[in-house]
Amino acid sequence: MTTLEPEKRRSRVSAAGWMLREWRSARGMSQMGLSQEAGVSTRHLSFVETGRAEPSRELLMRLSAALGMPPRARNALLSAAGYQPIYRDTSWEGPETAEMRHAVVLILKQHEPFGAVALNREFDVMLANAGFSRFCAMLIGPERTPSPYSVTAPPRLNLLELTFDPNAGVRPHMKNWPTVARTLLWRARAEAAAMRDRRGRELIEHLMQYPGVTELLDQPDEAGTGFVLPLELEIAGQHLSLFTTITTLGTPQDLAACELRIEAYHPADAATEALIRTIAGSS
Repeated sequence: MTTLEPEKRRSRVSAAGWMLREWRSARGMSQMGLSQEAGVSTRHLSFVETGRAEPSRELLMRLSAALGMPPRARNALLSAAGYQPIYRDTSWEGPETAEMRHAVVLILKQHEPFGAVALNREFDVMLANAGFSRFCAMLIGPERTPSPYSVTAPPRLNLLELTFDPNAGVRPHMKNWPTVARTLLWRARAEAAAMRDRRGRELIEHLMQYPGVTELLDQPDEAGTGFVLPLELEIAGQHLSLFTTITTLGTPQDLAACELRIEAYHPADAATEALIRTIAGSS
């Protein structure tokens, strides 16, 4: 048993060094550039990357910060080197995330009667407010609509699926679908590449199988003439113009909190605001 320990340690160091090289290459950084950013000698960094030196936990944290690695990747790097991960990985339903759920519900409630949802890193709807559920029921039916303020159970609604799948119920109602979908697709691809997110890339590859999606990449994502790109919907003969904002939590300490994003839907004109308030008041 004792004779295998040095070999195991070298294997862990080599794995961590390989991860660092991969991330450094993805970021387009030289060893000298990364060593300057992290405050370590180029020689020592080279030894860490090749597995000739065992990095400390502090050094790995400095290097991962300099590389802009997302929290999940930082955890993987520390684990590869034999250290405890820095971020907890708890479920949305567990008692450890009760405070986060409470905070998210408060944010969602503040946005009523307009729609707002809490998403995980794969764009799954984890929590929704009544405004989102109301319009979701109108678009895709009540049986698939998440209950307001309750953590959803698998299989969860996925916002990207709802946007790109022609049979999901939302895409036929989007009057400017090509423009909105093109922007979402380019941004999702860029985000997955920057974060080196394998699951994100797999989701995009899945979305590319839907009709009309591949052609969206034939044109670049160019800015329009307005201050935001509106989402134009037509529901039961009524026209709605919406724009969205994304909120994240500051200084998160848990992977669920790190990867959380809250998407809020705002009326882009007075007519849409009045219509949403009227529908909310009559429901």
